[in-house]
Amino acid sequence: MNKKGFTLVEVLAVIVVLGLLVTIVFPVVTGTIKDSENKAYNNQLKIIIDAAKMYALDMESSNTSVIPDIGSDEPTYISIDTLVEKGYLDEEQLADNDMWEGNWGRYALISPLDDKRCSQVKVTYESNQYTYQVFTDSVSCTPIN
Repeated sequence: MNKKGFTLVEVLAVIVVLGLLVTIVFPVVTGTIKDSENKAYNNQLKIIIDAAKMYALDMESSNTSVIPDIGSDEPTYISIDTLVEKGYLDEEQLADNDMWEGNWGRYALISPLDDKRCSQVKVTYESNQYTYQVFTDSVSCTPIN
């Protein structure tokens, strides 16, 4: 008698092999996705800081200071909204990116690590140099390793 089809043992063997492949491949794929999200977030932080530096330099050249005076202990803040309004960050690129949240014109970079909403750049003068950090309303948005 010639039967066409698979036996139960053959079907179970295929299911077991597929299950093993999934348990091996799934963590690798999710780890790769997470790494790429972290790299994209770190790159976005750099872009924001570069935009803030360009904005600060342009304001200095027009005699409108947006950075602290030399020796000042008080930081200044540059909002991401200002960088978008003045053309230092591209609004269309931000709208197409899942890491950005726009809410009535207020933009924030969302940290993939802890969902912090980073919406401004803090500029301080320390150790004879200016430092730029992306901040939420009160907490630094640090790069992810």
